[in-house]
Amino acid sequence: MKNIIKILSFIFLCQGLNGQLELPYASSILHGNYINPAHVDRDSVIHFTFLNREQWNGAVGTPSSQVLGALFPLDENSKLGANIFRNASGVQSRFTLDMNYSYLLRVNEARLRFGLVASFQQGKKDFTKQNVLLIDPLESDPVIEEGIYSFTSFNTGIGMHYRNGIFGFGISLPRLLANRIGLFGSDKVSNNTPLFANVTVNAPIGRGSTLKNRLHLQFDSDQYSLLQYYIAYNYRGQMDAGVQLNSQITNGFGLQSIDFLIALAIHRDFSLGLSYGVPLSPINQVSPGSFEVFLSYAFRRDY
Repeated sequence: MKNIIKILSFIFLCQGLNGQLELPYASSILHGNYINPAHVDRDSVIHFTFLNREQWNGAVGTPSSQVLGALFPLDENSKLGANIFRNASGVQSRFTLDMNYSYLLRVNEARLRFGLVASFQQGKKDFTKQNVLLIDPLESDPVIEEGIYSFTSFNTGIGMHYRNGIFGFGISLPRLLANRIGLFGSDKVSNNTPLFANVTVNAPIGRGSTLKNRLHLQFDSDQYSLLQYYIAYNYRGQMDAGVQLNSQITNGFGLQSIDFLIALAIHRDFSLGLSYGVPLSPINQVSPGSFEVFLSYAFRRDY
């Protein structure tokens, strides 16, 4: 009986919280290429990343995401990259392949990159799953064949990233075409063009330490917009420990969750990041929070 109450509570709560399925990965702070094809953390290395996010732990049918990414230098200015996304939420699952290219322009000490991305996606909705829906849609929807509905789609996008000393700025439209693709796996951002923008300031505070600040905007004129602020302490490039505030700004300002993130350089080429998000919206009645792990490995390449 207790589990049934949890399932009912979760489904009813989700009716007003669908936008939260589009919360960006906390680890996009560590690897911005997930949302901006022009964002490159290291220029002269082959860079591999892996991410796993479990959102709303403990609830039924909650979002689960995995990403495998890679960046390859073609020459000293060009980068070729790929990200493979797997997203599952409720009856829905998706696989997305993003292929991206970026080119670097150097202007004195400043570094300006422009990026292009092409996305291919295949997904399905499996209404035969147990304990996810309270009704059987097969009885009223003859279009769904044998309880499984599949689809494929294509999209494209652009991005720009600027960095000069302690200051950085990035902007991207990773999904330009109006179709089924939602950047983080749900249907909430599916028929529009969300815009992502961020400003970073990494201020030295002495003894090799840096105070990192990042303001991130996800703007969606039709559905769900988000404003995030991240502040972290970085010690000699070996450790980041920070907090991110996630606020929805669609209908006024409302704080949705707080992410606590730590990243450690286990080796000069290998890093591990962990994040735990504490929900502040009504979803906290059925879930204690979200967990995310991020791995990064670089093969150095000298020109």
